[in-house]
Amino acid sequence: MATEIIRPDLKNLPIGRILRTVGWGLLVVFAIWITFVLFGKNNAGFYQVRQDIITGDLSIKSDFGIYYNGFKKVTTYQIESSYTFSNDKNDENVIGPAIEVRFNDGGIGRISGDFRFRLPANDIDLLKIHQIFGSPKPLMDELYIQAVKRSVFTTSLLMSSEESYTNKSLFPQWTLDQLQNGVYQTEEYMIDVTDEITGEVENRKAVRILRDEHNNPVRNEPVLNQFGITISQATIREPEYDKNILNLIKQKRSFEVAITIAEADAEKASQQKLTVIEEGKKLITEAEYEARKKMQKAIEAARKDKTVALTIASKELIVAEQNYLAEKSKADGLISQAKGEADRRKRVKEADNALVARKDAFEEIMGYYQNAFTKISWSPRIATSSSALGADGLPPAFQSFIKISEVVRQDLNLNLKF
Repeated sequence: MATEIIRPDLKNLPIGRILRTVGWGLLVVFAIWITFVLFGKNNAGFYQVRQDIITGDLSIKSDFGIYYNGFKKVTTYQIESSYTFSNDKNDENVIGPAIEVRFNDGGIGRISGDFRFRLPANDIDLLKIHQIFGSPKPLMDELYIQAVKRSVFTTSLLMSSEESYTNKSLFPQWTLDQLQNGVYQTEEYMIDVTDEITGEVENRKAVRILRDEHNNPVRNEPVLNQFGITISQATIREPEYDKNILNLIKQKRSFEVAITIAEADAEKASQQKLTVIEEGKKLITEAEYEARKKMQKAIEAARKDKTVALTIASKELIVAEQNYLAEKSKADGLISQAKGEADRRKRVKEADNALVARKDAFEEIMGYYQNAFTKISWSPRIATSSSALGADGLPPAFQSFIKISEVVRQDLNLNLKF
């Protein structure tokens, strides 16, 4: 059985009732619209810039709650806004990708992080921000993001890949400093760099910070300070590097670890050497002490032996002197005897003053004395003792013989040299 559809008979409805219903509906809609136009609401943590649609005058609403706005255009700014940049899909509220940078050694890295910016609390700076940027999105795109990127780029130019890897706190420190106080002014220069792995020297372009006469960095005007914007939070994560950069860094780190171990071993060997040297010095000192003791004993013994030797020598010297005196007495007797004989011969030869006769007499007399001297038993000590030597260095026996020859020559008036 088919269902019957009942349709209203519009012809039978009064036209005035319809018009009244539509009119009241429009009036309600208009009332709602005019309410939203004439009244506004500001939430905590936001600023609102109100612009008169007729005069264009701007005003700031910072209190939260509902207020009468009139026919004014409202632009809402969040007091604190975050710029999060990352390639991690799990990061929340990401605005842009990680910032790709090139370090001064040519290495490529990607920097991730989060910066939180706070708008100023005075109306003058807020109006200045609105007049320049017009809305929150251009403020984020043209000021916040660009300021962060410029600071990150400048920091990467001042560091090598390895420096950013080994000194992870330096990169965020320099980046934040530039954001707050102005980007560094830099200059390029050439530098010779020795590859620690290959040993090759390469001339590279490097970048350094310009400094004033007080060694302070020369900076560009800080853009955030121009608007009274401050940074309430700053986070720079560890850079992401290409695989080849990571391999080079790890390889270099392994070399450095090996060098450190080698240096430690060398230091240990050096300490062992010093220990051996000290022990050797100790042994030498002990040996020297023992040697000195033995030497002292030897000296004392030698002194005792010397005393004994001197005593014996003194006694021998006395005996030698006594023997010398005895032998000298004998020699004097012979000299006297020879002198008498010489006198006799002289008288004999005076009758004949011929040279040949005197010479024959001299040879005859000296032959007599020579024969006599060979029969005398001279003591060896007297014959060679240094204490008995004459001025000419000859022993007493020779001295006596020479004296006899001189006397004979004088007696015979002979001036002969033999």
